[in-house]
Amino acid sequence: MGATPAEAHHSMTGFDRKQTVSLTGTIQEFRWENPHSSIDIDVTGKDGKVVTWHVEMTAPAYLVRQGFKRSSVKKGDMATVMANPLISGD
Repeated sequence: MGATPAEAHHSMTGFDRKQTVSLTGTIQEFRWENPHSSIDIDVTGKDGKVVTWHVEMTAPAYLVRQGFKRSSVKKGDMATVMANPLISGD
């Protein structure tokens, strides 16, 4: 009997990889979890209204390689997040 490892692949087809948005605001939540970490950030628009963006990130193992720690981002921190929006514009 033999076993081979299975690998999962998450497609990026739902994201507009040609467009990047810059979101500056206050961190509401940072989730350090598999398979994807995520950030909720409150961004104040030009009209003065606050919109909460949910930003999906990569797995913690990859974040560690980029210098992140579980404690790197905390609720209430001000941050700028660069992200590829969904093709739908969300």
